[in-house]
Order: sequence, then structure tokens, then C-alpha cells
Amino acid sequence: MELDWQILQRYRQVLPRSRDQRPHRDLHARKALEAGETLQRITLLRTWDECGGLFTEEECAALAIAEAATDLPNPEERIAAVASARLVLSDEQVAAIQWIAIAMNAFNRISILSRHPVKERELS
Repeated sequence: MELDWQILQRYRQVLPRSRDQRPHRDLHARKALEAGETLQRITLLRTWDECGGLFTEEECAALAIAEAATDLPNPEERIAAVASARLVLSDEQVAAIQWIAIAMNAFNRISILSRHPVKERELS
């Protein structure tokens, strides 16, 4: 199965649910809009698992993996998220999404610890 890079890129636009990552929402939302994402999907991304059909099965699988890597729920929930994702994604896609989540989380935490300021900008 060929790796679908669009699914992998979705994680880069995830708006973190965690309070400590709020400053990064501006950057990720702007990048998602520039990439052609809709404002509705960006707005509802934090509740992707409650939006019934707004996100594809593959996107939901990728988001579940990304969220498990970010929030680190109990082991049973992490195992269930990856097992469910493997029903619609290849092993290569699952591994790539996990690595993307790890890398993005590392960058976000460096920015948080450095108290990176959010610049005020107009929505374009």
C-alpha cells in the first residue's frame, strides 16, 4: 500500500486539545487554511471524534494515533487507538504518523518552554 502523505500532513494541522499548547493553534490554523483546509474543519478539529462524518475514516485513524502520542492516555487506550488505526492504515502509515506526532510534540514543547510569543495578526 502506498503511503498517503495527505493523511500524514493532517497531523501537522492538528489543533492541540491540551491547554499548554494553545499558542501553537494560530500557526497551525494559518498553515491549514493556506493548504486549502476549510474553516469549519479547522474549527471542529479539536472535537474530530464527535463530528460524525466530517473527517474521513483514514483522517480519524491518523488523528487518534496523533492524539494518543500527544496525550499519552493509559496503555489500554493507546493500544486500542493504534489497533483501530491499523484497520484502515498500513503499518508504514501508522509508524510515520507516530513519528510525526513525536517530532511535532517535541517542537511544541521547546516553544512552550521558551515562552515563544504569539504575534497579533489579522486573519486573511
